[in-house]
Amino acid sequence: MLKGFFSMKIDETNIIGKVGDSLRACLQRVPFLEIESLERSVKIGDECIDIVADVRVAKQRQRLAIEVKSNGQPRVARTAAYRLARVLESDPSLYGVFAAPYISPRSAEICVQEKIGYLDLAGNCRLAFGQVYIEQQGNPNPFAQKRDLRSLYSPKAARVLRVLLTDARKPWRTQALAEEADVSLGQVANVKSLLDAREWLGSSEAGLLVKDPGSLLAEWAKNSNYRKNVSKNYYTLKSVAEI
Repeated sequence: MLKGFFSMKIDETNIIGKVGDSLRACLQRVPFLEIESLERSVKIGDECIDIVADVRVAKQRQRLAIEVKSNGQPRVARTAAYRLARVLESDPSLYGVFAAPYISPRSAEICVQEKIGYLDLAGNCRLAFGQVYIEQQGNPNPFAQKRDLRSLYSPKAARVLRVLLTDARKPWRTQALAEEADVSLGQVANVKSLLDAREWLGSSEAGLLVKDPGSLLAEWAKNSNYRKNVSKNYYTLKSVAEI
């Protein structure tokens, strides 16, 4: 069972304290922008927003409603976007922003689609309100040793992934998948949860299947460690053609 997203302990309370610094770093690129105030746990309609920032834009002001999460995976980003949408229904003058320790390119795409801003503790950001447009991409994840990566690409989890990817169009029932991969139902549940967080897993009445095998393979390759492989040496006196 996963006990946290990052190997170093980072909860939402700790992140909230650092988001203000990230916001200032993002806004300081524009000389006529200034943060006048930052308030925590602000009630807006029926929702409580983690941070509301009052930003002065030349002679005007803009309020930013910032939803902070300890996980920047796509599923979390989409949930945050839906929550911010409800907040903006109560106060359309607000500009919604999703904040997390690290926001992946896919999560950033979701924020753009949902017309909200984003920023992370790695320095990536996109804020677009009024006449303001600030964007910074490409900063790597500073929290590289993530527990979910070690769990998703562990030897037992890899058995599940190999079965799912052998024929990515084939749906699998949980029990059948566990039997085919020779793992426990709990292991299948863990892999399912991690794939769900990335929005890489689809489901239907027929069962589960990978809906984005390319992204899964790319991340797996990036985080593969050849030292975990078992190497064996053999020799033969036969020719290459015979072998």
